[in-house]
Amino acid sequence: MSETPDPSWSSTDPGTKRTYHHPIHPDGPADRAMPVMVVRGVRDGATLLTLAGVHGDEYEPMAAVQRVFAALDPTTLSGTWVAVACCNVDAYLAAGREGPVDGLNLARVFPGTPEGTLTEHVAHCLTEDFIRHASFLCDLHSAGRIFRMVPLAGYIMAEPELTTIQRDAARVFGLPLVWGTAPNEGRTLSAAYAHGVPAIYCETTGAGGCRDEDVAAYAEGLRRLMIHLGMLDGHVQPPPDQRLVEDPTPESGHLQVKNVTPVDGLFRPAVDLYDKVAPGDLLGRVTDLFGNVTFECRTDTVGTVILVRHLTRVNAGDSLAVVIDMDQTTTRR
Repeated sequence: MSETPDPSWSSTDPGTKRTYHHPIHPDGPADRAMPVMVVRGVRDGATLLTLAGVHGDEYEPMAAVQRVFAALDPTTLSGTWVAVACCNVDAYLAAGREGPVDGLNLARVFPGTPEGTLTEHVAHCLTEDFIRHASFLCDLHSAGRIFRMVPLAGYIMAEPELTTIQRDAARVFGLPLVWGTAPNEGRTLSAAYAHGVPAIYCETTGAGGCRDEDVAAYAEGLRRLMIHLGMLDGHVQPPPDQRLVEDPTPESGHLQVKNVTPVDGLFRPAVDLYDKVAPGDLLGRVTDLFGNVTFECRTDTVGTVILVRHLTRVNAGDSLAVVIDMDQTTTRR
């Protein structure tokens, strides 16, 4: 925990819950202030920070924190649960991954700067007022309106002690896939790492929707994480059929750089989530408006499809699918 001045959410009385809007900075636009939910238990304990809406078209996390806030009883809680119910209000109002004010991807600009654009202000505020004060960070995402993907909990592979803490937390969250990857700069997890805060992120189906089963899985995952952190009574174990994959190679967790199209057009996938593929197998085709195939996307690896583009229209440089080897021998460091 940081020794910096207490943030405003820390003034919540023990045994209570409350909501408020957190300004991005003292002169920030009021209509872009972040909605925050706080549940403070009756006993001391960890501070679990949950982020939703880092991208404005990822709705399952927003619905999940609403569900948890409504159900969580502060009299049964040790410590404090803080949820930023929508980090990127500008992007949310535009129903897009990035906000229109500056077009920046919030998940690429951490730790941000108070002298920057709106998105950089948001990253700075989240880092200084929330992340550095937490005991543990759980950043909830989804595939948004552009992709569909396999639900997973991920973490960055750092020094062994921190990696173990994060791996254990990701596993007990309870999603089908646990994925440890190399560090990437500019993320919430990199900001947490810089301040010594253990962190995981989660992804779920997306496709522009908000499936109740995904919301329920996130709400249950947060409950399981609170038990794991000693904030709620109980005992949790990873599900028996969960797959654990760790890949320390550079860019291993950067989904948008894999299997990209070199041309604009219309994408028609040839695979679905969980399909097994081998090198040379067709992932999908891009056509022009006459139906002529202008690009065939084929995998160069063996593995399982964990992400497929859902939005048909593509631009050159867009990712079309992601394949990882879920059957590989786990690599740990």
